[in-house]
Amino acid sequence: MKKSLFVSLVLLLFLAACTETQGPTLTFNTQYGYTKVTVESSTTLESWTKGLMGRTSLPENHGMLFVFPDERVTKMWMKDTQFPLDMIFMNKEYKIIDLKENFQTCTNKCEIYTAQGKPQYVLEVNAGFVQKNEIKIGDHVRFTE
Repeated sequence: MKKSLFVSLVLLLFLAACTETQGPTLTFNTQYGYTKVTVESSTTLESWTKGLMGRTSLPENHGMLFVFPDERVTKMWMKDTQFPLDMIFMNKEYKIIDLKENFQTCTNKCEIYTAQGKPQYVLEVNAGFVQKNEIKIGDHVRFTE
């Protein structure tokens, strides 16, 4: 009995470690005031590769934040994502260096998206977020816990 409880606990801890983690809140200063986005942090090669694959939706003002250990050339794709997305590319100072809007899903030969410059962070949000909130290259984003 104790052994099966221990195995169950270890398995539960392993599965919890493999899932995305709730990360910081990103705050955009827009003409309408502040827009906050609740994000899931993606910090490993496995989670970068999976991204939002297989999900059918994303709540409004939620996103996935890809966190890289340094500024680098990034290659993003939309394979098996069920809904269109906007991508916001930021450097290490949290300054927006590029935007990609309304990218559609794909299942086979997928287009690869790269940013101008070398971002350290990439935020994926529902398509239309950038336009709705008038997000622009050069804007700064504030990270809060």
